[in-house]
Amino acid sequence: MSNPTYDPQTLDNYEPFHKEFGKKEFAIMGAFTAVFAPFGYFIANSKDKRVRIMASVATACLGAYSGHCVCVTSARERIEKRRWYKYHC
Repeated sequence: MSNPTYDPQTLDNYEPFHKEFGKKEFAIMGAFTAVFAPFGYFIANSKDKRVRIMASVATACLGAYSGHCVCVTSARERIEKRRWYKYHC
């Protein structure tokens, strides 16, 4: 039987990143959402409050997605580090 080898290209097939999310990651996503949300209100530049609110919601979603990307990247790095130690140490 051959020894398992470390292959970062197949990492997606083994462990989902979202299982790595804890309170810290959700706090990061919330912070990104809170920072991005006010920009939509001012970017909309409309007298209609509904337009401003929807623009604010849209930028809040953009912030949440940005925070999600940051969290997935850090989760992926943690998984890769664990796998590297598993096969090399």
